[in-house]
Amino acid sequence: MASSPHHRPEPKIANSMRVSPASASLAGPAAWRASAQPQGRLLQPGARSRVAVLLICAGLAALLTCSGCAWDAGQPWGLWHPALRLRASVAKDRQLPGGRFRTASEYLWQIETLQVELAATQLQLASDAAQLSFDPAKPPAGYSLCHGGHCHAADGRLVDYADIQAELLGDAAGPALVTLPLEFTAAMAAEYGPPLAAGPLELPLGELATLRLAWRAVHLRARVWDGSPSGNRLPTKGIIMTVTLPAASIAAQLAGSVGPHQPLHLSTRADLDVPVTFLDGLDVAALASGAPTASGEPQIQLTADSPAALALGGSWLHHGTLTVSVARED
Repeated sequence: MASSPHHRPEPKIANSMRVSPASASLAGPAAWRASAQPQGRLLQPGARSRVAVLLICAGLAALLTCSGCAWDAGQPWGLWHPALRLRASVAKDRQLPGGRFRTASEYLWQIETLQVELAATQLQLASDAAQLSFDPAKPPAGYSLCHGGHCHAADGRLVDYADIQAELLGDAAGPALVTLPLEFTAAMAAEYGPPLAAGPLELPLGELATLRLAWRAVHLRARVWDGSPSGNRLPTKGIIMTVTLPAASIAAQLAGSVGPHQPLHLSTRADLDVPVTFLDGLDVAALASGAPTASGEPQIQLTADSPAALALGGSWLHHGTLTVSVARED
């Protein structure tokens, strides 16, 4: 299943989902007729009671052994296994030798480190499918012009479908939130990192709605050169830039059920991809003016509360996407 722009996903937030629900059929007891009894005799009351008890026990045994059912005492309806990968994708027409890339403002960047200081991941479930009522063709009050994965809010914001769905669920009765607090930093990687939790998290009965990823800060360190025809806006050797972006979160819509006749284990693989286009609007030369020096060269340092970092944080969210794939297992 998967995510959306103001930053990101398309209406389904690019979720890709593979669901293979287990099913169980239970045959009812045979219809006993008088003519079927030995020598045409009806069973005596005690014998009939024993037959009824045997049939009830057989039915309960079949129910308890059906695949994917959480019938055992104390067993949850589902077990959640979350995983995460962080990427900063670069379009081919922007890529340059040596790991550099070009931005629309004609700066050449080389990212040295990009890390996300994670705060939590959260799975939201609706009590029933009727609560998942968001329809982009019929936006709720306060929203209009829904397209490309987001709607225009009355206050001018661009709000993702997943955020609107979560908002509507928050107003409804009975949504469940399963939250995993996180206390580590994720770095850019080609593969998924280690499991986010030491073990699976228990899930309640419900309909999958949204997955949200929250972070305390984003830390970026890069070297930047002037790529314009003049080439004189920055030192020839380039300039070091360190940026801290403020806390924020991003969400993706999901689909599927947790409950009877569904596989017990639910694995989510979340891809947080922030294309380097989020840097397009940054005027590095303007920030470099009067920049302090360290190790004999100027360095730009943007703290999370600086105007440039706040603007860049908004751009990060606007261009970023959270795509979630879901796998199910008994």
